[in-house]
Amino acid sequence: MQLRRDVKPRLDAAGIKLLLVSIGTPERGKDFAKENGFPEANLYADPENCTYDALGFNRGVARTFFDPNTPLSMR
Repeated sequence: MQLRRDVKPRLDAAGIKLLLVSIGTPERGKDFAKENGFPEANLYADPENCTYDALGFNRGVARTFFDPNTPLSMR
């Protein structure tokens, strides 16, 4: 919601296109876009997690949700 409300309008005004890559199927991506009011054209689905793996993101609950760096990075 914050991306749609606060970030995307500023990027649009600067001529920058915001794109999201979501882990999951294209169908689930469409659901996400509809549920969150995010433009479907700006959302790409990655069912095999190739992007996630290529970027070396952390996996697992302990390394993400229970890591003290997670909430700090969201600030």
